[in-house]
Amino acid sequence: MGSISARRARLLVVEDDVDTAEALASLLRGEGYEVRWASDGAEALEAMGWRPDLVLLDLNLPDTSGVELGLRIRRQSDLPIIIASACRSAVIAAAAATVNAVAAFRKPFEPAELLAVIAGQLADREKPDDAPHPQSRLWPPGHGP
Repeated sequence: MGSISARRARLLVVEDDVDTAEALASLLRGEGYEVRWASDGAEALEAMGWRPDLVLLDLNLPDTSGVELGLRIRRQSDLPIIIASACRSAVIAAAAATVNAVAAFRKPFEPAELLAVIAGQLADREKPDDAPHPQSRLWPPGHGP
């Protein structure tokens, strides 16, 4: 598979509420992302064959918990998982830590904040493993340009 920048990034939205899923899909497609929607855990696991670049995960799903699904996804991939849920903040924080999510949002949230996190995560995945981090661009004394 080519780099993310060579194609539109693929985002998997796992959300059982149709209105919320449609709103998220519209927002993300408006930013140029390819979006696939899964309304439950079974559909989400099947959609992993599509090879998404990032998963946006609700915690309350009809057939499994978002935590269990996040752990199953994590066992097969290191792709970024972002949790978006209406659960209590403490529940969301615990779930995010359990599945090693890169971010977690309590619904309703600011779309701009979600978009910024997604863009940042996709940019981080574009960097080669040996790409210098901003701090590593500092030259040792006497060796700068």
